[in-house]
Formats: sequence, structure tokens, C-alpha cells
Amino acid sequence: MDLVSVNLTVEEAEILIVCNESSIDQAFLLFGSFFLLFLIVGMIVMQAGIISAKNVSYMLFENMTKVLVASVTFFIVGYAFAFGDSSFFLGARSGCFILVVFIVVLL
Repeated sequence: MDLVSVNLTVEEAEILIVCNESSIDQAFLLFGSFFLLFLIVGMIVMQAGIISAKNVSYMLFENMTKVLVASVTFFIVGYAFAFGDSSFFLGARSGCFILVVFIVVLL
């Protein structure tokens, strides 16, 4: 059997390439996020095994608070740096939260 040939124009091929690059970027981002999450969980479990039993709940609360603060900070600031377009203000497209915060602060 011969391979099926696909007749694509140059524009259609470029669109397919851009869509595949976006999918690969998203998959890499998800893999990295899950890896980081499991790394944090492993460190929490290791720390819980090292300290005394009476301090475990405080240590768990402290570590989860750090994760929450880091997540919110990335949502507010880091997303604009990572996924914003190259405009004048931190990737000032409509989906960036930092732009909304900046406008609210100015008002």
C-alpha cells in the first residue's frame, strides 16, 4: 500500500504547524506543572518525616500556604510574562490579570 498523499496549500500547512507547536507547548507546560506539584508533595512528606509529630500540622499548613501564594503570584504577574504578547505592558492582551490590576489601581 502507498501512503495517502494530502494536498495542502502552504497556508494550510503553516496553520497545522502552528497548531501543533501550540499543542506541544501546552503538553510541556502540563507535564512541568504536574512534575513540580509532585516534587512539592514529596518535599512535604519528607519534611513531615523529619520533624516531630506535634509540628507536622503547622509545617503542612506553612507549605500549602507557600504553594497558594506562589500560584496566585504566578496568576497575577507570571502569566503575563510567560504568555503575553510583546506589547508595551507585560503582554497586555485582554486575558492578562496584571493589566486589570494595573487599571484598577490607576482608577
